[in-house]
Amino acid sequence: MKLCKDCKHLGLAGWCQHPKLGINTVTGGPQSARAGQIRGTQVRCADDWTRCGPEAIWFEPKPVTKLSEVLAWLSQK
Repeated sequence: MKLCKDCKHLGLAGWCQHPKLGINTVTGGPQSARAGQIRGTQVRCADDWTRCGPEAIWFEPKPVTKLSEVLAWLSQK
Protein backbone atom coordinates (compact mmCIF):
# COMPACT_ATOMS: atom_id res chain seq x y z
CA MET A 1 0.00 0.00 0.00
CA LYS A 2 1.31 3.44 -0.94
CA LEU A 3 1.02 5.85 1.98
CA CYS A 4 1.45 9.62 1.68
CA LYS A 5 3.80 9.61 4.67
CA ASP A 6 6.26 7.60 2.55
CA CYS A 7 6.05 9.93 -0.49
CA LYS A 8 8.80 12.44 -1.23
CA HIS A 9 6.21 15.09 -2.17
CA LEU A 10 4.60 15.24 1.28
CA GLY A 11 5.49 18.53 2.94
CA LEU A 12 4.88 19.91 6.40
CA ALA A 13 1.65 19.17 8.24
CA GLY A 14 0.32 16.75 5.61
CA TRP A 15 0.40 19.03 2.56
CA CYS A 16 1.18 17.54 -0.86
CA GLN A 17 3.62 19.55 -2.97
CA HIS A 18 3.70 17.52 -6.17
CA PRO A 19 4.93 19.48 -9.23
CA LYS A 20 1.67 18.76 -11.09
CA LEU A 21 -0.07 21.09 -8.64
CA GLY A 22 1.82 24.01 -10.18
CA ILE A 23 3.73 27.00 -8.86
CA ASN A 24 2.48 29.39 -6.21
CA THR A 25 2.32 32.76 -7.96
CA VAL A 26 2.90 34.64 -4.72
CA THR A 27 5.91 32.82 -3.28
CA GLY A 28 7.30 31.18 -6.43
CA GLY A 29 7.46 27.90 -4.52
CA PRO A 30 5.47 24.76 -5.18
CA GLN A 31 1.70 24.94 -4.89
CA SER A 32 0.36 22.70 -2.14
CA ALA A 33 -2.91 21.08 -1.15
CA ARG A 34 -4.03 18.83 1.66
CA ALA A 35 -2.85 15.29 1.01
CA GLY A 36 -6.28 13.91 1.92
CA GLN A 37 -7.88 15.97 -0.83
CA ILE A 38 -5.28 15.03 -3.41
CA ARG A 39 -5.68 11.34 -2.63
CA GLY A 40 -9.46 11.70 -2.65
CA THR A 41 -9.95 10.39 0.87
CA GLN A 42 -11.55 13.62 2.09
CA VAL A 43 -13.20 16.28 -0.06
CA ARG A 44 -12.88 15.74 -3.80
CA CYS A 45 -10.90 18.28 -5.79
CA ALA A 46 -12.67 20.23 -8.50
CA ASP A 47 -10.53 18.78 -11.30
CA ASP A 48 -9.81 15.06 -11.56
CA TRP A 49 -6.50 15.77 -13.32
CA THR A 50 -5.21 17.45 -10.15
CA ARG A 51 -5.63 14.32 -8.06
CA CYS A 52 -3.21 11.59 -7.13
CA GLY A 53 -6.24 9.44 -6.39
CA PRO A 54 -6.64 6.36 -4.23
CA GLU A 55 -4.24 4.54 -6.57
CA ALA A 56 -1.48 7.03 -5.64
CA ILE A 57 -0.44 7.61 -9.25
CA TRP A 58 1.87 10.52 -8.25
CA PHE A 59 3.58 8.50 -5.50
CA GLU A 60 7.38 8.57 -5.45
CA PRO A 61 9.11 6.95 -2.48
CA LYS A 62 11.29 9.04 -0.21
CA PRO A 63 15.00 8.41 -0.70
CA VAL A 64 16.36 5.96 1.84
CA THR A 65 19.49 6.85 3.75
CA LYS A 66 21.75 3.90 4.49
CA LEU A 67 22.67 3.32 8.12
CA SER A 68 26.37 3.23 7.22
CA GLU A 69 26.10 6.75 5.72
CA VAL A 70 24.42 8.06 8.87
CA LEU A 71 27.05 6.48 11.13
CA ALA A 72 29.86 7.91 8.98
CA TRP A 73 28.28 11.37 9.17
CA LEU A 74 27.87 11.11 12.95
CA SER A 75 31.48 10.00 13.43
CA GLN A 76 32.69 13.19 11.68
CA LYS A 77 31.08 15.40 14.35
